[in-house]
Amino acid sequence: MLVISLTILCLCLVANVKLLHSLLQGPTPLIIKKFINADFPGPLGYLTGYLAIIIGAGLTIIVQSSCIFTSTLTPLVGIGVIELDRMYPLTLGSNIGTTTTAILSASETRYKQPSATSSSTSPASSCSTPSPTSASPSRLPNF
Repeated sequence: MLVISLTILCLCLVANVKLLHSLLQGPTPLIIKKFINADFPGPLGYLTGYLAIIIGAGLTIIVQSSCIFTSTLTPLVGIGVIELDRMYPLTLGSNIGTTTTAILSASETRYKQPSATSSSTSPASSCSTPSPTSASPSRLPNF
């Protein structure tokens, strides 16, 4: 079963590379090569990798998946549109983008408990969900 899965995976990757190669005909790969593979001129050339990290993080935050971003980069490197040494900072930025997305989503999932000062006659109190601490121990499942 593992051999069949790996064969299908390799066939899909080859098909993805061929599809991207056919889609990237004309001026599109030249524009991507000029933009992604270019270095800053003069003494600011060392900042190019940092910009690539920021681009990788930004695109991963937009897509919200580093797997999608790096799976798109791999065939682009395979067909020669993006250079291999440029893929490393983009992948590093992709990992930073995934971490940033996870931190943002984790910071928004705090559970707000109803306040103890709310009156029991207000219409909002009848619709509120009970807090997890108000459940009696007899209702909790035994594990």
